[in-house]
Formats: sequence, C-alpha cells, structure tokens
Amino acid sequence: MRQPPHWAETILRAVLAMRDREAIPGDLAEAYEEHVVAQGSWRANAWYVRQVLGIGWHLAPRSPKHSSVSAGVLLGLLMALGILITNVLLPLLHVALPENDVANIAVWGFVFAMIGVAGWCAAHRGLRAALTAGGLVALIGFGMAMLTFMIVDNVFFDLVRHEPEKIVLFQQSGYASMRVAITMVQVRALLTVLPVLGALGALIGGLGGVVRKLVR
Repeated sequence: MRQPPHWAETILRAVLAMRDREAIPGDLAEAYEEHVVAQGSWRANAWYVRQVLGIGWHLAPRSPKHSSVSAGVLLGLLMALGILITNVLLPLLHVALPENDVANIAVWGFVFAMIGVAGWCAAHRGLRAALTAGGLVALIGFGMAMLTFMIVDNVFFDLVRHEPEKIVLFQQSGYASMRVAITMVQVRALLTVLPVLGALGALIGGLGGVVRKLVR
C-alpha cells in the first residue's frame, strides 16, 4: 500500500481534533492510493497536499486554536517553498539572485503581517488570545522554515557546501565535518532562536490585537 507524504499527514493530524485523527487520515489514505494507481505518485501527492490545505482552511474559522495552527502551517509552507526555490532550484539552474533590500523588506513585511493578522483575528477574545495567536503562528511558521533548512542542507549537502557562509561557518565551528557543523548550528537555532522568534511573534500578534481595538 502506497503511503501519502508523511509531512503532509503529520500536518493533517495536527490541525484535526483528536476525535478525527484516525478516521479522516484513513479515508484520505485510501483515496490517495486510488489516485496513485490512476494518476501516478506526483499527481497523487499534489492531490493529497491540496486536501490537507483545504481541510485546514475549512477548520480555521471554526476553532481559534485551529485558526492559529492553520495560519502557522500556511506561513511555514510558504517559507519552506521560498527556501527550496532560492536554495535548491535556482542554484541547480545556475540562477543567481541579486541582493535586493526592497525584496527582503517585502518578504519580512509579509511574514510579520501574517502574524499580526493572526493577532487581529484573535483579539475579539482578548489581548491574551492575540498574544497567543501571534506566538503560535510564529513558532509553527519559523519552526517549519528551520526544519526545511536542516533537511535541505543535509539532502543537498554537495550543493550548499560551496556557499561562502557555510564555508565560514565550518571554519569557525571547530568541527571536523562541515555537515556536522551545519547541523549543530541549526539544532542550536531551534533551541535558542526559535523561542525568541515565538516571543517576537506574540508581541506582533498583541500589536495586531491592540490595533483592532483602537480602530473599532
């Protein structure tokens, strides 16, 4: 029996209520197998991901917790896609992106805007809910982005090992292996930087909530 993408199934179970975490993934897995037979693995994977996103979108307005989780997963998926394009696809195509401060500001502005909107949407339940929503979206989104970097740097190690920042990191790390040096830096970032980003997300979510209170 063919299995759907594990990461997508994990996201699906995360956004579902406990009572639905067996029945719905089981039904989707059966339908996925039929799509594999009829259309092949790539199209079946794309179909499964669309179903997961659709379920997350459907649940978002019904539950405050699901809304924040869904927004965080969506942000994480968008950031992961950007990482794959800029760190894998474009280098494989030998396309170099020029440094662009305006583009960087736009990207970070979009990320922080999504976190602020999560706080705005949760503000009807109070400032604490806005803070929680912003923090949760930031933790999930940035956490998925960091895990994507970890996977990319290990799977495409021969590609990323030539990046100047990776070379400098290895030279300053004291490790005998560049792969180990990169992985250890990423693990430390998950343990130290991610909580800081979660706290920053909570502040941005709280700001979104305050803005909603002021304009209404």
